[in-house]
Amino acid sequence: MLATPLILIALLVLLWGVHATSTWPEGGSIGWAVLGVALLSLIPVLLFFLDGMAGRHGVLEWRGLKLSFASAPGPAAGAMVPANVTAPGTPVIDSSMQSVLRTSQAAARSRLLVVDLADGQAWWESRLLMLCSVAATRNEHAAVVLVADLGGRPSSFVGWAAPAALRDRLLLMRPELRAAYQSAAADSVRVMTGTPPGVPFPVPQESVPPMPPAEVDLARHIGRIEAQHTQPLGAGAVRDLFAPDLVTRCIDRSAPFEQWIRDALTAEEEFVAITDAGRYAGLMTWRQVANSMLLSLIPQMPGPGQAG
Repeated sequence: MLATPLILIALLVLLWGVHATSTWPEGGSIGWAVLGVALLSLIPVLLFFLDGMAGRHGVLEWRGLKLSFASAPGPAAGAMVPANVTAPGTPVIDSSMQSVLRTSQAAARSRLLVVDLADGQAWWESRLLMLCSVAATRNEHAAVVLVADLGGRPSSFVGWAAPAALRDRLLLMRPELRAAYQSAAADSVRVMTGTPPGVPFPVPQESVPPMPPAEVDLARHIGRIEAQHTQPLGAGAVRDLFAPDLVTRCIDRSAPFEQWIRDALTAEEEFVAITDAGRYAGLMTWRQVANSMLLSLIPQMPGPGQAG
């Protein structure tokens, strides 16, 4: 706060020096320039004031306008996917891939999917591939949120990514999963083209075939290899495996208001993760963040039957 008047003085001195040694700004514009510098210098004061309000869930009201942090819409938490996309109460080793497929299809109806890695034994790479493959083909704007038990805190935020990005990374880094995926894609093409099963069919060499396989074919081929490839996924493994694709940036609810503004102006990702003391609270698009700030400025109109 002390730096604000010092910055103002420095800017005014600089502006006056430029005006004295050149024709800019013109004489009629010097007043507006000084006013602009003064207004800019008040931004830190405004941010400090709003930050204090946000921390106290306060409300600022002036001539019918309200800025309320407490009433702003909250983030969407998303749909929690059962561990290893297995029906609760069913042992993972006894769950069929057809059941996994049905659970994945049901989960993929949600745009936001939450995968809880728990202590590192709750999910296998093959099951995550199945879930992400289904979600990627059904909703290109979906997001998979990864949480885990970290430091004794359950549901701690690890990161989020598009399901297609997680699927492609698994296919790139795990040859056995890539082979199953490609075989499933080949079977799907055979069905579409009417190629008899006994006729050899070239398997694409790329990590991801041009056409995604049918979901039933993928479930069958993943189930065929899963007994030999049950690699579990923990938080550390996820960070290492998906590092190029995983978005780990988040904003905690206790963060200063200035950080919210700064992150909103510099964001490049589609979503921002909201945490509460490190625990995952939900995802918001940056448009939702901006809209919630703007909506809070709308005058509070009396409802039906309420006095004005």
